[in-house]
Amino acid sequence: MIPFALVLLGLMPADRDTDRGADTGPQSGRYVERAVDGRAACDVADANRFTLHLAPGGEPPHPRSANVGRIDLALAGWADGYILTARDDRWHFGGGRPHTVGTMRDGVTSAFLTGRFELVLAAGAAGNEAGSGSGDELGGEFGDLRLIDARFNPVRLGSAASVQPWVIDGAGPDGRPLRPFSRCDG
Repeated sequence: MIPFALVLLGLMPADRDTDRGADTGPQSGRYVERAVDGRAACDVADANRFTLHLAPGGEPPHPRSANVGRIDLALAGWADGYILTARDDRWHFGGGRPHTVGTMRDGVTSAFLTGRFELVLAAGAAGNEAGSGSGDELGGEFGDLRLIDARFNPVRLGSAASVQPWVIDGAGPDGRPLRPFSRCDG
């Protein structure tokens, strides 16, 4: 009787709370910072943006690789890209720049990395911790992301002086607090 009950439990659909913004982690896509008035700025050429590509299911392309994606950043006139590695928290990533040639699977390389990239994302949905605050701060919509931290140290064990900050505590390279980033594709 117990095995039959376990089979029936396995057939039940998962309890999904997508209408209320359940925490599913960041999704791949092209993201553009919202305009000052809160509108999506997908068609604004010089808006801050990033493209996030995560491997399907978060699986590395090779058993000896921890690489799970890539991010290409374009903030305050600067642009660069980094390979992402998984961390215990699906909103935090490590990574670096490719150092060797690797194989690609599902758009993710298995190349060995150099330097140390740190990335922290947060959901930008209205009313959540990352999006709530003073009245002039825009919360964004479900599916929006916030860049909390993005830093690259070209020398893995280098000094703090060699860190190239992209985003520190939610503020861009120019020191301005960043608004939520809207997903601009599919």
